[in-house]
Amino acid sequence: WAKAFMYYEQAAAAGHPDALNNLADMYLNGEHVKVDEIKALELFQQAASLEVPEAMFTLGMMHEQGLGTTLNFEKALYYYKEAALRGDVEAEYRMGSIYYEGLLGEAVNFTCAFEWFEKAANQLHVDAQFNLGYMNMNGIGCLVDGERALFYFKQAALQGDESAAELIADIYEDGTLVEQNLEKSKKWRG
Repeated sequence: WAKAFMYYEQAAAAGHPDALNNLADMYLNGEHVKVDEIKALELFQQAASLEVPEAMFTLGMMHEQGLGTTLNFEKALYYYKEAALRGDVEAEYRMGSIYYEGLLGEAVNFTCAFEWFEKAANQLHVDAQFNLGYMNMNGIGCLVDGERALFYFKQAALQGDESAAELIADIYEDGTLVEQNLEKSKKWRG
């Protein structure tokens, strides 16, 4: 940790974007240094100004939770969205959650939630895959589509999500969304 801190500090002083982000993480999490949320916030802001998506995501979280700063949902939403637009998978998932649940002053918007979850699912985010399966199964933000529900639940299940595997088994056993197949249902129940 000592060497990592020293090298990150040197690279951050030279303006290296990822080093700024990593050094900020160390201050935020107390890795080889005393936790300093204000210093972390400052370093994350510098990294974000250099287009580091992870720093933008963390700034969103810090503003949402009031870490090193006051609560500011408008800034939290701004940073989450900026990170998501740059392909940060956790930010994409968070944006989906924000619209699904109506958080940070945003209205519930299942269509937007579906779009953001889809972006995260395409980057193999297991919770986004599960959510898309659930949304397709229930027609939330999309039409009911049993085959698409199975597609997303299978992706999540293959990454170890046991709840997704149970829902696959239920769908095959029930036979309402897709043709009943008790053999496949048994297979997914494991």
